[in-house]
Amino acid sequence: MAPAEVRKVPTTCLTCRKRKVKCDGTRPNCLRCAKARLTCDGYPSATALPSRRKDTPEARGDHARNLQVRSSRIPLLPKRSTPLDACPTISRPPGTVPFSSKQALYADVYRYKVIPKLPDREFWHRIVQREAVSDESIRDSVVALGALWLAQDRLKTLRRTDHSQAQVFDSDNPFPKDEIVEANYREAARSHTHAMSLFRKRLIKEGSTMTPRSIFIATYLFVMFEQNQGNSKEADRLLVFAMNILYNHLAVFKATRQLPYQLVSALAARMDDEGLLEAERRFTHMALVNPNGQRLSPAADKWSAGKNLAQQIMLADVPGVESSVNYLLAEWDLFISRTGLWIWRFAPESIFVNPDAEGRAICSTALTLNRRWRKVFEDKLATETRSEHRVALESTLTNIIMSFTCWASFTDPTEMAWDAFIADYQAIMDLIDLTKGRSVLPRFESFHIDLPHLLYFILQKCRDRDTRQRALGMLRDAVRADEGDHLKVMLAACEAHVSYEELGRDHLTGVIPASKRFLWTGQSSNQDGTSLVLTLTSALPDSTGKRTTEIINVGPGQLNK
Repeated sequence: MAPAEVRKVPTTCLTCRKRKVKCDGTRPNCLRCAKARLTCDGYPSATALPSRRKDTPEARGDHARNLQVRSSRIPLLPKRSTPLDACPTISRPPGTVPFSSKQALYADVYRYKVIPKLPDREFWHRIVQREAVSDESIRDSVVALGALWLAQDRLKTLRRTDHSQAQVFDSDNPFPKDEIVEANYREAARSHTHAMSLFRKRLIKEGSTMTPRSIFIATYLFVMFEQNQGNSKEADRLLVFAMNILYNHLAVFKATRQLPYQLVSALAARMDDEGLLEAERRFTHMALVNPNGQRLSPAADKWSAGKNLAQQIMLADVPGVESSVNYLLAEWDLFISRTGLWIWRFAPESIFVNPDAEGRAICSTALTLNRRWRKVFEDKLATETRSEHRVALESTLTNIIMSFTCWASFTDPTEMAWDAFIADYQAIMDLIDLTKGRSVLPRFESFHIDLPHLLYFILQKCRDRDTRQRALGMLRDAVRADEGDHLKVMLAACEAHVSYEELGRDHLTGVIPASKRFLWTGQSSNQDGTSLVLTLTSALPDSTGKRTTEIINVGPGQLNK
């Protein structure tokens, strides 16, 4: 059967077609030509257009042959051997943990918002997310971190709005008057509590058969949540718990000499390699930054771990300047971790008051080695040309200088020994100026101390007026650049501490006497971050043996300026 003719009715007049403009199709003369004051030449006659496809026996035969040739080149699926109803239903793989839609949302927040701000990103991005699929407690911890980030980010957004603080926040209510913030805080608390409950049950059920790797990952997540909440005491308690269980498996306690970035650890499997090792390094460093933290349990086996650390410090050596940057950084990391853990976590507390002969020998050896480390890093920095290596060396050199001043002065209860290191504090701030605006490579981030924490340490321990004012100025610049609530609280507390101690400065000598020196021993703030209570304790006790405690209230004006 021959195809019917298809007639096409033209809708554009000849004049508009010549002008290449759109015609309105009005007959007999279009209005577009009339508006343009042109003569409309009318429309062409309708033409019969044949079908594009030829429906003839020859054409149909060619089309069939083409299909046959093409089908012979494509591998076809085999025919079904069983009826469709007899096939089993598809279920999720065994051992995987399902995510609800809400949990998936918080997990995405964790992936795209939380992870980029963490230093050891390979661990958080690859290992934790992989474990969250098979471990329900880790899944809930990931959800808790995502929900907490959303709540805190919402709070920052509310503070930037034009609404008054009274309309948004209520100091009598633990949650702000915002449904989104309240819901996210509640979900974060619920998920974190559920994760810890599941972890405890699993620990009781499996006991010693539970792998150290699982204990480490879960505990690290709990510590990060508590730190983000500002609960440093609970975070430190969890750190001590993990150290007590895992001290036999952490690389820092291994006595063998190790190659750079190849630390011997029982935590990391082959597939985890650098990710878990970097996380272990960061986790160990977290135990060093809280000098007032809890001591590790002095049980017989754990106390032997402390003795092994002391022995490793006494037998330690410093590499030469000809060593590679990677090797120097890895060896320095082992030295600082072992020495810091021994001082702050393993050594008896009497070392701070009346160190025995062994304690004095270890401290003296640590200080001697620290001086040699500083000389090696300074010489290496003078000859290094690669920019990323220079930044890593400069950042680590600030760590070396800071640790030296700390170890040389921590046994002095009067706080007067810190005055001997004003030149070192100035050197640290000079190094900060050199590294400002230059990022550290991810593999060197664990050796880097954040700028605010360096300045915070200087402001707490250095009583020189000019040095303190320079550190305060640098901290104010850091707050203006970051605008984070944590930095604002740190700046306000440092300013309050410095201002209070300046009242006791002797105008004749220019020195703050030991009786007028105070230690920053505590702080607390309300949920909305609009007020801060700072606790200062005198460095020396009075005639009755008691230390004076001063409470300083920091108002919203100082926190939000």
